[in-house]
Amino acid sequence: MKILKDAESIYKEFSAGQQYKEAIGVYENYERNENFYVGNQWIGVDANDLDKPQLNFLQRVVSMRIAKVSSTDWGVRFKAFVNDEKNDAISRMLSDQVDQVIERLNLKAMARTAQRNEAVDGDACVYFDFDADAESGMNVPGMLTAELLENINVYFGNRYSRDVQKQPYIILHQRRFLDDVKDEARENGIKEEYVESIVGDSDEHQMEQDSPSDLVSVFIKLWKENGTVHAIKSVKDLIIREEWDTGYKLYPLTWSSAEIVKASYHGQAVLTGLIPNQIAMNKSWAGIIWQILKTGFSQPVVDRNRIRDWDGSPGTIIETYGGTGSVSDAVMYLEAAPVPVSVISAMEGLMSTTRDCMGASDATMGDVNPNNASAIIALQQADEQPLELRKQAYHDFVEDMCRIIADIMRARYGKREVMMDTIVEGENGQQESKTELQEFDFSTLDELQMTMRVDVGASSLYSEQLQVQTASNLFTTGIIDDPAKLAIYLKIMPEKYIPNRQILNQYCEDLLKNTMESMQGAGAFNPSMQQDDVNVTPIRPKVENTQNAQP
Repeated sequence: MKILKDAESIYKEFSAGQQYKEAIGVYENYERNENFYVGNQWIGVDANDLDKPQLNFLQRVVSMRIAKVSSTDWGVRFKAFVNDEKNDAISRMLSDQVDQVIERLNLKAMARTAQRNEAVDGDACVYFDFDADAESGMNVPGMLTAELLENINVYFGNRYSRDVQKQPYIILHQRRFLDDVKDEARENGIKEEYVESIVGDSDEHQMEQDSPSDLVSVFIKLWKENGTVHAIKSVKDLIIREEWDTGYKLYPLTWSSAEIVKASYHGQAVLTGLIPNQIAMNKSWAGIIWQILKTGFSQPVVDRNRIRDWDGSPGTIIETYGGTGSVSDAVMYLEAAPVPVSVISAMEGLMSTTRDCMGASDATMGDVNPNNASAIIALQQADEQPLELRKQAYHDFVEDMCRIIADIMRARYGKREVMMDTIVEGENGQQESKTELQEFDFSTLDELQMTMRVDVGASSLYSEQLQVQTASNLFTTGIIDDPAKLAIYLKIMPEKYIPNRQILNQYCEDLLKNTMESMQGAGAFNPSMQQDDVNVTPIRPKVENTQNAQP
């Protein structure tokens, strides 16, 4: 596919993308869903002077759904396909560097916000870039950046595919201040006469409250060429940064949809199909309030021949003017009309059914009180099951972010000083692992095939509960004092279940070394026993057989 690189063609592709979004209702649903989620649910509705109540149950259940999907902690670990000391050291270093980026950019909070956008708007997108001048905290500047993009501002070249990495091109639409765009164009060597031709514009799809003249639309077009991602930046009629090779192998953005729609890269928001239920609820409440105000209070019937000036205000004197009969014959009250019970039941049923369909059951909302441990476990499992697929999609979204971070590091970090394990020769000629600051060339990651695991949930490496439980079990069972058993334990257990594994490895090595030295001093040293031999037989007390003992 031929990639068009002039400003006019890019703007035409952007306009075609807008027409597609309009055709499938993306802009309409975006504005409507956002208003309903935040509570502006009567916009544009002529209520004929009725009160406009709203019981925003959609926001509560959507927020609960988001929390259930994205509340678990997560971390990343890399592992080389070829396991040796050097590759393992690089894997641990890369894992630590990605962790630092995650914390610096607050990506965990951004991922949760992305889930909110996905549920309300239909899609979530995080865009990564590299700021070469940003303070990195290392010996050289340069740091990754991340931005949460709205789905209305992302345009895929193949609108019928959701696969980001297989797109022929991607256009990102930004709304930026006019002066900032002009300054960037000057920095990129654009002539002043062309810079001054850039003018502000408006976009009716951005939910902008006014028509700002100080904002302008900027387009970033990405495509793959010769194995790497290329980019160009433009406004409507002008290229403000010529084509450049980013060096990335992956498009630097992640994409996820709430409910997949076939033959479209846009998904359907959770809120879209449930808004009619919210409207029905609001209208029902409006009707009930109208009835209560009109007929829900007792109304007096007054004989004006006997009572002329009564206005019904409390504390006023009521004067009667002759006539026969008692005073009670001059005034009577009509009983208030009751609110139909069937209406209230229908609304409660509508709200309850909608909530259940969204995976927010009574257990989720805290309306169930289990009376024993088995009931608690059963409720928890039943509550989590409806959203299990959604959680898996969230984990994939997180993993995509980590892969992109590693790819940008490979392309842009260059040579940096990092903390990394080094194998050095220690006492007695034995090799030891030492963590120290040293220079590493991140471009060499091209030559190292690595896999990546993202640990998500209660069994994450960062779960304090897991660390406490693992450490307690090591001390309770006594295995931590037996070098042979500890070595076997560390070798066969999956790495993700052993927090601070390198500390335990070092402790085991020291323990084995001390054991061999003590055995050597006692004359029982076996030269064939090596420090890394996990089959070392521990010293066990001799048990005498009293039945065969000789006097």
